[in-house]
Formats: sequence, C-alpha cells, structure tokens
Amino acid sequence: MKTKYIIKGSVKHVFPDEDIAYFVGMGEEVIWNNEAFDVRKVSATIEGATKYNSYDEALSVIREYELHGFDAYPVCPRCHKDYEDHPAISRKDNKTEICPNCGIKEALIDWRNSHE
Repeated sequence: MKTKYIIKGSVKHVFPDEDIAYFVGMGEEVIWNNEAFDVRKVSATIEGATKYNSYDEALSVIREYELHGFDAYPVCPRCHKDYEDHPAISRKDNKTEICPNCGIKEALIDWRNSHE
C-alpha cells in the first residue's frame, strides 16, 4: 500500500451551493469578454480527483496552477478517504501511513483477536 495525495479546497466563491471540491486537472482555455481564462476541472467526489504520488508533487501543482484556497491531503489506502490529522502506521506492514480512524480500527481488531 502506498499513500496517495489529492488536492482539495473551497469552491464556495464559484459554486455557492458547494463547500469543497477535489482538483481533477486543467481544462481548455476559455475566452470570455475577449479575455482568456484557464479552466480548472474539479470533482464533487474524491473518486474523481487526480491522485499524486507525494505531498510535494501535489503542492507543486497547487503552486503551478495558483489554486488559491486548495491544499494537498493524504488519502488513506485502506478506506480511500482524505484526512488532516497525524497519520497512524498500519499494523499490517508497520510502515504504511493510514488515517487515524483506520489505525484505531486495526488496533481494536488486533486487541479483540488477542483476547478470544
């Protein structure tokens, strides 16, 4: 298992009914009022987001495309959700970073199994 990263941020200034969106990539340039704009593609779900191999790679994309209000977050390889808290280390291989909730679940399963 390898931890991937996504780019997530607020799009309320563009879509008032949406709180957050996941960055997918850059779309085609759009001309509006004789001015060119770069279109940023976003997804309402994490499944549609582009996954990056490292935090630095995701951060580089944020800087390159000036994604204000967006930041990079790890995605748990176990539950496939993004998280902000300090990661846990999976008990399965003692090296993979997983979200704190999955870390607690693994610990509780191990505890239960050791007391049967």
